[in-house]
Formats: sequence, structure tokens, C-alpha cells
Amino acid sequence: DPAQQSLIRGGDRLALSATVTNFAEAEVAYAWSCTSGNLELGSSTLLSSADGPNLVIAPDVLQQGTAYSIRVSVTSIADSALTGTSVLSFSTNAAPVLGECASSPETGDALTTTFRLECSGWVDPESDLPLLYRFQADVQADGTYIDLSGNQVLEFFDTILPYPSSSSSSSSSTSTLTLRALISDGVGAQTSYSYSVVISEVDVDVASTSTEVDALLGKGDTATSGTLLSGMVGAINKGSAAADAEASERAKAVDNIVAFVGKVSATGDVNDVRTPATLLQQSTQASSSAGLSQESATKSLDTLTQIINITGFGATDSTASAVGTLQNIILASSSNSSGSGNASSSSNTTSARVVSIAANLGSALLADALEDENAKDVRSGNLTVTSRRLSSKSLGGGAA
Repeated sequence: DPAQQSLIRGGDRLALSATVTNFAEAEVAYAWSCTSGNLELGSSTLLSSADGPNLVIAPDVLQQGTAYSIRVSVTSIADSALTGTSVLSFSTNAAPVLGECASSPETGDALTTTFRLECSGWVDPESDLPLLYRFQADVQADGTYIDLSGNQVLEFFDTILPYPSSSSSSSSSTSTLTLRALISDGVGAQTSYSYSVVISEVDVDVASTSTEVDALLGKGDTATSGTLLSGMVGAINKGSAAADAEASERAKAVDNIVAFVGKVSATGDVNDVRTPATLLQQSTQASSSAGLSQESATKSLDTLTQIINITGFGATDSTASAVGTLQNIILASSSNSSGSGNASSSSNTTSARVVSIAANLGSALLADALEDENAKDVRSGNLTVTSRRLSSKSLGGGAA
């Protein structure tokens, strides 16, 4: 559709389908090629074969602001003289460029100092306005981000910042926190800009912080609530929360975090589940050393189901967080099942729910998948959810 071609964004996954009306699919052979000469159609660029009815170009392959022409040839297997071709020419939209982002100050105390995160100088080559800014923090130092803000026209955002939970086992009282700004143009083409600040750890009182989060959620402030919850996880892991509470008290605090995550998923932006999904993974992982109570495991699974039902869970990073949560619950459930018969029964129930939710996640991954597209794998630790949509032709050929 020529009217939609301007919405193709550089870096996006692109799926093309060829439809033949006067032959059955089994009676023809397909051959895709790039006639503009600037894209090689092979295993490193495709999520499908180049000789089937569907062609899927992988994410981060199409360059921004670039013109492409893709041709498909369809030939009768019985008579090679019967061939039809179709060509799609399009140009990808370019994302904002030339700007930068920074924090003021560049150092401060976790959950206390107010940081101004600000971007400047960004322009869109195609003048697709307005530009929108979203500010994020890598709270586990592993590429797992929470949103500090939603999409906004303002180029700056004032916020507190959490202490990275992955630094909880370190004896150092300071840690580098990676921040990221997502700058989008008016049709969704996006650029990311990463920078960092140095965060000093502070003592966190879980009880009072929980009360503060509850009040903020009541006002609809999910962004600040998420930041405080992330900071609580780091404090619980470090043992500084609640005067180095006993394991049972830390587990109770984690139960409270899971409950708060449920509120975040219910009151936050249903179009972006990154923050509640990340917090759920963090909070269940935080209690791993003390064991996750059955009540916490049940709340976690309830919350995860709620998020999936609300959003469909299409975002890959959110799905990875969900798989991470399931793995945390499996590990804790295995540890807790060594007790009484009731504990073993509860563990079996939990395991069944984990399998069911993993299946739902797999189905969500297939929402935009085409037949015979490469399998989609989402891994966290030792747990992997794999999904693939097979055509009837593939299934008839003995594919499993």
C-alpha cells in the first residue's frame, strides 16, 4: 500500500507476503530478491527463507532514510514458462539525529537526589513532528530498563533514581547507573541515547517506602512508584533495608513489592508493560536467597497473568522479563517443595501455572509471526520459551 510505505521505519522487522490466486501454493515456486542492490537476502538478514510465500526481514537490518526495491517471482512448477513478478519499492523513515542527552547532577544519592535528565539538539530529517522523549534506567545493569517517564514533548524530566539492584552484592557504596533516552519522531521512528550517572547507596526503610509508594499509586504516579520499588529491591538484596531484617522479614517485604507491582500493572500505561514486567522479575529475584513464599509466588503469577491479559505482551524485552520471573518462581518453588506434603502439592500447582503462562507467552510471541518464519526464542537463565508458526505444508512434510 503506497499510503503506508512512508511509515516503514528503519530498524523495524518487515514482513512481506506474496499471494497467488490462480495456482495452489504447492504448484508454484517463489524467489525473492532485492533489485535495488543494497540488501542481501540471506540468513544474516532474514527471519525466513527467500523461496517461500513470505519474506521476513529481521529487525535492525533496514537502514534509516534508505530506498529499497524488493521483487518476488512466482513460477509454475509444472511449466517454468509461466512466471509472474511483483516489485515493492519503498523508503524507510529516518529517526531523529544530531542531539545529545545528559544528567545534572552527574552524581547523587539513590532515591534522594533529584536529577534533571535533559536532551537537546535533536532534529528529524523528515520533519515528522512532534518529537517525543522517554527517559529510562537500566536497573539491573543487564539491559533491563524501567521507564522513568512516559513519552513527553518536554526535553527534560526531573526524577529520583534507584541504586542498581545488580550491585547489591558489592561492598562498594557507589555504582554506575546507565540511563537511556528514547527520542521518537511523529510516526514512531526512534533513536536511543545512553549516558550514565554515579549513584551512592543510602539506607532504605522498606516499611516507610512501601507507604510512600502506596500513596503515589493512589495518585496515579506510576513512574515514581516504579523507581522507589526498584530502589527497595536493591536495599532488600543488600540487607540494608529494615535494619538488615531476617530472611522471613525480607520475604515479607518482597510480598509487599509484588502487591505493588500488581497495582502498577493495573494503573499504568497498558501500551507499555516494560516497568511492571521488570519490577516483577526484580522482586521475585530479590527473595531467591531467602526463598519465595507460596503467597508471593501466587501473587507473582497472578500479576503476570494480569499484565499479559491487558497488553498481549508483544514487546520482546517485556517478554524476557516475564520469562525471568517464571524462572525465579521455578527455582524458589523447587527449594520450597522439599518440606511437607502440602508444600509439595503447592509446588506442583505452581509448576502447572508456570507451564500455562509460558504457553500463553509463546502464543503472544506469534501475534505478528508469519507461517514458517524462524522460531522466536526468549531466554532467561536456563529457561527458554520458543514459538514458531508452521504452515500446513511444513507440517505435512513431517515438521514437529
